[in-house]
Amino acid sequence: MWVIDIRHWLGESLSRDAHFIKDHGEKMKKGMELIKFDDPKNLVEFLQQPAIKIAEFITGILVSETKDWKLSAGHLVQASIKWKLFSQLGKELKAYIEKGKIKENFLNEEQCKQSLSDLLKFIDETTPGEDRFNAMKTLFFKSVSCDSSQEEQILSYQFMKVCKELDSEHLLILKAAYDIKCGKINTKLLSTKLDLNDRSAERWLQNISNQIGHGIKSLIEIQEDKLINMKLISPRTSSDLSGVRSIENYRLTDLGCKLCDFIYEINL
Repeated sequence: MWVIDIRHWLGESLSRDAHFIKDHGEKMKKGMELIKFDDPKNLVEFLQQPAIKIAEFITGILVSETKDWKLSAGHLVQASIKWKLFSQLGKELKAYIEKGKIKENFLNEEQCKQSLSDLLKFIDETTPGEDRFNAMKTLFFKSVSCDSSQEEQILSYQFMKVCKELDSEHLLILKAAYDIKCGKINTKLLSTKLDLNDRSAERWLQNISNQIGHGIKSLIEIQEDKLINMKLISPRTSSDLSGVRSIENYRLTDLGCKLCDFIYEINL
């Protein structure tokens, strides 16, 4: 059967995260039994409980007097997030296969196998937020979709390598520029007499912050250099760096524009 036992894979990963827990047979405060972190099946069963039960367990650890248990609380939170991401990915993957959007034997192809491996590793090592997870997941599905051309599959996999280097803040900026380029401008920005041909760097920063919603241009500026260095937005110009080299596609480069096409526009 082609299906990877994600639960087994996740269990092994999570047990590594919490291997330092010593005596899993001891009793917690109020008689709560400590989870057997070295038993993948036991840990997965724990993570499948309702969120309120997990929260109660972690709260019990934090108010206890045992240092090792307190150190484990952060690992448990991460483990819970990871499990939900793996579970969501598994459900969507199964649904696409049932709909015929993805071949049942897609793992027979080396690139598809590598794409899945990279995505699983990304989730396990970074515990990504929703924006990063959704972006990587979208690119993965595009890389293995039956409807994708060979060129699109190759590009999707390459874009996954780019995307995993970006934080959620970078993705928010790219999406804001992409939405402005596509004419999806929010009310706050529309009220500012938007000039899409304005090459002022300061104005671009302010417009992007208004499009995102917080209106704080400094939050955009501290993320700007990485996007420039990764060739996703055009660099600044003028001796005082007060301008931007190109306002075409609202400063997105061809790479930045194509990446956003794949993440935010092209669907299975």
